[in-house]
Amino acid sequence: MLAYRIKSSLTAVILRGTSERFQCLNSGTILVALAEPNAAGMIEARCEDTLVRVFKRDLSEQSERIEIESDRLSSTLFGYS
Repeated sequence: MLAYRIKSSLTAVILRGTSERFQCLNSGTILVALAEPNAAGMIEARCEDTLVRVFKRDLSEQSERIEIESDRLSSTLFGYS
């Protein structure tokens, strides 16, 4: 599963219900990509229990790709055993 570890802070759009707001994601944060980039170049991802959108360019410049096992990811992000 494709995921990213943030190496330096970047700005993300935080999605909560019907509202959106900007927030800084700190170094070390793990993002799990949920879709390919949209027309604006933004990738929707999961950060812990929150949906976020970040620019693909920001991810390529300020993060590193990491591999996460899907079973481990499900238990970590969604509380499954």
